[in-house]
Amino acid sequence: MKYKTVRWFDHFRDGSWKTLEDIKEWATKPIPCITKGWVTYEDKNILVLSASFDGEGSYGENICILKKDIIR
Repeated sequence: MKYKTVRWFDHFRDGSWKTLEDIKEWATKPIPCITKGWVTYEDKNILVLSASFDGEGSYGENICILKKDIIR
Protein backbone atom coordinates (compact mmCIF):
# COMPACT_ATOMS: atom_id res chain seq x y z
CA MET A 1 0.00 0.00 0.00
CA LYS A 2 1.32 3.47 -0.93
CA TYR A 3 1.53 6.53 1.33
CA LYS A 4 0.75 9.70 -0.66
CA THR A 5 0.56 13.44 -0.32
CA VAL A 6 -2.26 14.85 -2.47
CA ARG A 7 -2.99 18.49 -3.33
CA TRP A 8 -6.60 19.03 -4.33
CA PHE A 9 -9.42 21.59 -4.49
CA ASP A 10 -12.15 21.07 -1.92
CA HIS A 11 -15.86 21.74 -2.42
CA PHE A 12 -17.27 24.37 -0.11
CA ARG A 13 -20.49 26.04 0.94
CA ASP A 14 -21.59 29.13 2.82
CA GLY A 15 -24.96 29.60 4.49
CA SER A 16 -24.70 33.38 4.82
CA TRP A 17 -26.58 35.95 2.73
CA LYS A 18 -24.57 37.46 -0.14
CA THR A 19 -25.10 39.87 -3.02
CA LEU A 20 -24.53 38.56 -6.55
CA GLU A 21 -21.16 40.35 -6.60
CA ASP A 22 -20.21 38.74 -3.25
CA ILE A 23 -21.20 35.31 -4.61
CA LYS A 24 -19.03 35.78 -7.70
CA GLU A 25 -16.01 36.78 -5.59
CA TRP A 26 -16.57 33.95 -3.08
CA ALA A 27 -17.19 31.24 -5.72
CA THR A 28 -14.12 32.02 -7.81
CA LYS A 29 -11.63 31.39 -4.99
CA PRO A 30 -11.19 27.60 -4.75
CA ILE A 31 -9.90 26.13 -1.51
CA PRO A 32 -6.63 24.24 -2.03
CA CYS A 33 -6.05 21.37 0.41
CA ILE A 34 -3.20 19.01 1.20
CA THR A 35 -4.00 15.53 2.49
CA LYS A 36 -1.58 12.76 3.46
CA GLY A 37 -2.51 9.14 3.95
CA TRP A 38 -2.44 5.54 2.84
CA VAL A 39 -4.13 4.82 -0.50
CA THR A 40 -6.80 2.35 0.60
CA TYR A 41 -8.94 2.46 -2.54
CA GLU A 42 -8.59 3.90 -6.02
CA ASP A 43 -10.46 3.69 -9.30
CA LYS A 44 -10.59 5.88 -12.41
CA ASN A 45 -12.70 8.56 -10.64
CA ILE A 46 -11.76 8.56 -6.96
CA LEU A 47 -8.88 8.20 -4.56
CA VAL A 48 -9.42 7.21 -0.92
CA LEU A 49 -6.74 8.11 1.63
CA SER A 50 -6.77 6.82 5.19
CA ALA A 51 -4.73 8.44 7.96
CA SER A 52 -4.96 5.70 10.59
CA PHE A 53 -4.71 1.90 10.76
CA ASP A 54 -5.58 -0.16 13.85
CA GLY A 55 -3.27 -3.07 12.99
CA GLU A 56 -6.22 -5.45 12.69
CA GLY A 57 -7.56 -4.56 9.25
CA SER A 58 -9.55 -1.37 9.95
CA TYR A 59 -8.70 2.11 8.68
CA GLY A 60 -9.84 5.46 10.09
CA GLU A 61 -9.94 9.12 9.15
CA ASN A 62 -10.84 8.22 5.57
CA ILE A 63 -11.30 10.83 2.84
CA CYS A 64 -12.66 10.26 -0.65
CA ILE A 65 -11.23 12.73 -3.19
CA LEU A 66 -12.53 13.13 -6.73
CA LYS A 67 -9.59 12.71 -9.09
CA LYS A 68 -10.82 15.60 -11.26
CA ASP A 69 -10.18 17.89 -8.28
CA ILE A 70 -6.57 16.76 -7.73
CA ILE A 71 -4.01 19.44 -8.53
CA ARG A 72 -1.02 17.11 -8.15
